Formats: sequence, structure tokens, C-alpha cells
Amino acid sequence: MSKSKIKYLKLPITFDVGRLQHDLEKALKFSWQRIHVEYHFEGDWNAISLISPGGTYENIYAVNPDDSEPQLTQAAEECAYFKSILEGFGFPITSARLMRLAPKSYIKPHFDNDLGYGDGYFRLHLPIVTHKDIEFIVGGDRVVMDEGTLWYMNANHTHSVANNGNTARVHLVIDGVRNEASDKLFFAVAKAEDFIPEPVEPTQEEKRMMIENLKIVGSPLALEMMEKLLKEIDE
Repeated sequence: MSKSKIKYLKLPITFDVGRLQHDLEKALKFSWQRIHVEYHFEGDWNAISLISPGGTYENIYAVNPDDSEPQLTQAAEECAYFKSILEGFGFPITSARLMRLAPKSYIKPHFDNDLGYGDGYFRLHLPIVTHKDIEFIVGGDRVVMDEGTLWYMNANHTHSVANNGNTARVHLVIDGVRNEASDKLFFAVAKAEDFIPEPVEPTQEEKRMMIENLKIVGSPLALEMMEKLLKEIDE
């Protein structure tokens, strides 16, 4: 696995909180789907898609399971401000999801593969509803994100979220593909070399997380990799 030195980054764009929350009210009428990786969380964590493979708002998978092209969903078409934001970035978006973490719910520590900027793919967070009782931990650091701000999170680093309050937290989570437009955005606040990934030996806990992810994939190659990791843990 590899990681770059930048674990998270506040990007130089802000959005109108009132308009974001107005569109969120519209989006609440749709059927939100429970996040499918049950072992990753405790409580209630659900989502709808604004961009998904095939353009279906119920499809909340971040990874495209087939050759369907990412498209705006019905939910995005009915939420004008969300749509304008997504269409204005200038880089390809593979998925865009409204993700809601209910009060007293907890996303367990985990990490994703190849979701750092240096890998060519990246994840952005735009908080729409948040509060002081949210504990978002990335690479051991607590990151406080205000409503209407835009953040890059290097998902290759271990991260977790706890909602210790009485109000749901809702983020617009965007997965993008690096291009010249995204470089201009990122390099306005950080150096290009800071995003270069460097090989890192995973910890025992990270290896266990990788094993759980490989179980979900279930392909012959995934199972082969899982067996190798199990032997490393036993040694």
C-alpha cells in the first residue's frame, strides 16, 4: 500500500449553506439506502446518489460494478444547486453521494485503496449539516469541517467518524478523477510533490481491515491476497 504525506486538505472553495440545506430538504423525499458494508459501522448510515453508474439514485456503490457510465440521477436533476456544483468542477466525477450519519452512530476505523490524489483518483467532502459533536478522525488527526466548506480526504489513511450529537450529519461525498482542472484546485493550496504516494508497510490492524475488504470482493484473486495476509498476521 502507499500513502502521501497529505492526509486531508481544505480546498479554496465555499458554498452557500442555505442553498445546500434547501436542496437537502428536496432530496429527503427520495428513498435513502442503508450503506451496504455493515461491518464498517454501528447505528444508522445511509445515502442516495446524485451521480452514479447508470444514473440511478438508489445505486450508492462508489465503485462501478459494470461498464455503466456515471450520470446525474433524478435526485440531482431535482436539486438545482447540487447539480450546478457537480457540473462546475471541471473534472470527471465517478460518484457523488449524499451520506447521512444518524445521531449516536459510528463509522469504524477503515481505509480505502488507491483513493489518494497521487493515485489519480480522489475523494472530496462537502459538509451540508454538521455540528461540534462530530468526531472525524483521519490518520490520527481530528478534522473539523464547517458547513459549506470543501475538503480533500486521503482515504488511503485510516479514518473514522463518530456522531456523538442529537442531529444527523450529512455530507456530499464526491469521487473524482484527476485532471488539469483538479490540479489547479489542489495546487492552489499545496505543492504537487506533497501528493506523491510512497510505499508504506501496513500495520497489523490495517492488514485485518484489508482482509475484511477482500472478503467482500470474494474474487479468486482477492481470496488469494487474503490468504497471503492471513499468513503474514499469523507469523
